[in-house]
Amino acid sequence: MHHPCRHPEIFSDARGENSYCEFVREGDEKAQVSEGHEICDIEKRVPPQEIYSAPSNFPKSRHPYYRVEQINTELIAAEHTLCKE
Repeated sequence: MHHPCRHPEIFSDARGENSYCEFVREGDEKAQVSEGHEICDIEKRVPPQEIYSAPSNFPKSRHPYYRVEQINTELIAAEHTLCKE
């Protein structure tokens, strides 16, 4: 759950070479990891038709000022580092 700009495998900027990655994450790393686990729990509980919308709505409700890219990278980071089968 580290800063996504440092992880090109998680975040790729489609706007070109001269753009920059600017993210603001709320909370310390423990808070971010806790939130990531909550995302994993949501994915386990929701019906299959809500598997994409429900986890995404969770960060949206907590962080109304996050850009779509920030929400997506949080979801991807949670799935790749925290969610276990």
